[in-house]
Amino acid sequence: MNWCLVSHFLHIPCPGCGLTTSIIELLQGHVRQSVATHPLGIIVAVWVVLCCLRLHAHVSLRVREVLGVSFVVVLFLRWGLQLVHL
Repeated sequence: MNWCLVSHFLHIPCPGCGLTTSIIELLQGHVRQSVATHPLGIIVAVWVVLCCLRLHAHVSLRVREVLGVSFVVVLFLRWGLQLVHL
């Protein structure tokens, strides 16, 4: 079952489609499948762990900004490629 409302109503994948599945695959130890499902799943999982351990506060603001912008750029580039291949 597809829980993504964008995909359900618009019949196109959203930029985050596959992130949850990617993280679940990673937690099960299936790294290749995780990356194949959504390449940014590993990045999201690492960031969540850092936030939970409160280690993200040790990363400089500038680095966090660059990582955030890079994440969004890669997210939308991947989405654009998905839409082109539909």
